Amino acid sequence: MLPSPAEVRSINGVPFATLAQKVQANLQAAGFDVGLAGSPVATFQPKFRAGHVAFGIWLYAFDYPDPVGYLVFMPGNLIALHAGWRGGSDPPIEKLVAEALVETAPSAPASLYQRIRREVNARGPFIPLIQPTQAFVASSDLRGAAFSAFYDVDLTQASPK
Repeated sequence: MLPSPAEVRSINGVPFATLAQKVQANLQAAGFDVGLAGSPVATFQPKFRAGHVAFGIWLYAFDYPDPVGYLVFMPGNLIALHAGWRGGSDPPIEKLVAEALVETAPSAPASLYQRIRREVNARGPFIPLIQPTQAFVASSDLRGAAFSAFYDVDLTQASPK
């Protein structure tokens, strides 16, 4: 499903329609016939939530800057349930997720989330297609100008030196 023109149409300048067409062409080259049917999010979401969407391309953005936000995609959690990935369907991944939720050592969560991602890539119903990157440049006469993957640039923190 593609977002309607009134909604998000691109990610880092790449139109969703172009991205969907490229995925479609790659799948066709592999022998899969996939039709494209763009729709507004208001139409897409009820179908997805009911488990009636076989494939979709959409943007998922953090509500807050913590990888725990992606756990909604893990077995038994909100978005995974919409894709039919029920709790108990992948005990090794669920065990890693449980560990990540209670881990307090500063270096451990990154390692756990990497292991989770590798396991989900191997067996999960979701394929993270693009994780956009940004170029950030600031002059030396600014204080507090820093790039954030969550806010891009938090202008409330930037000021002249």
